[in-house]
Amino acid sequence: IGVIHFDAHFDNSKSLGDDEFPRCGPLYRIAQIEEVRTESIVHFGIRGPRNSPAQMEYAREIGATVFTIRQIRSLGIEAVLQEALRIAQQDTSSIYVTVCSDIVDAAFNPGGPADFNGLFPHELFHALYTLGESGISGLDYAEVYPVQDPQSFSSHLAAWAIIHALAGLASRKRG
Repeated sequence: IGVIHFDAHFDNSKSLGDDEFPRCGPLYRIAQIEEVRTESIVHFGIRGPRNSPAQMEYAREIGATVFTIRQIRSLGIEAVLQEALRIAQQDTSSIYVTVCSDIVDAAFNPGGPADFNGLFPHELFHALYTLGESGISGLDYAEVYPVQDPQSFSSHLAAWAIIHALAGLASRKRG
């Protein structure tokens, strides 16, 4: 299984204090799954001061690929997306996509973590449609906080994102 992880943060911490299963740790747990090829894990959109050097080191240690938001802006989202897809597909039979809401800039994501300089919604929608069209096997969308999202903007953004991935899958099926 290859994994494409859209997020501002690595989310690969083994633990946080006494918490063995912290919210900043799902990619650590995913990398422990025998069927996941760690060299086919791609972190897409990493940015900001809440990433520690130890998290970058762990990603490198397991052979994961990291594309920062700076690289995406410099190389272009389409080029980076195609490279992420190539890496995730290498020696795998399935691709799992995981999306944290903070991949999107905070201006468009009031019900998620306040992380700026993220993707615009249309960039995420395009990426998920493209991945759906390539034939992903699974998808999750995390970190929408209803208490912070009284107008449901982030909830709607998540629904639209999933619809774009499903439309890509439908386009693939239609041929």
